Amino acid sequence: WVLNFEMIHLYIRNPSYTILIRGIKKYELRLFKGIFKHIKIGDTVYLCNRDMGLSIKRKVTVTNLIKFPDFEQLLLKLNTKECIVQYSDIEKGLKYMNSIYSSTLQKKHNCIAIAFTNILK
Repeated sequence: WVLNFEMIHLYIRNPSYTILIRGIKKYELRLFKGIFKHIKIGDTVYLCNRDMGLSIKRKVTVTNLIKFPDFEQLLLKLNTKECIVQYSDIEKGLKYMNSIYSSTLQKKHNCIAIAFTNILK
């Protein structure tokens, strides 16, 4: 992510970017730190992707923010298919998230699920 004085640019890798802008994935998951401690409902965000040598941006609005103590609690509360669609069950989804963010970091910062509007434009 990059903080611009007017606009937040959130970089997402494939396949997450593609399934998010298609409306299949409903939430982007992150640690509750840095810019994510200051993001709020109604903020305009650019979802960005640089895969395959392309730089793609999609302007969206934050519609929901849900904070959790860790990704296990997040995945137990939210539908895994709305957060990590490539994994069919909580155990596999949690293993994936724990490979990105250690349990120590999750406990230190907490976790956040972010929903956007204007995805399919």
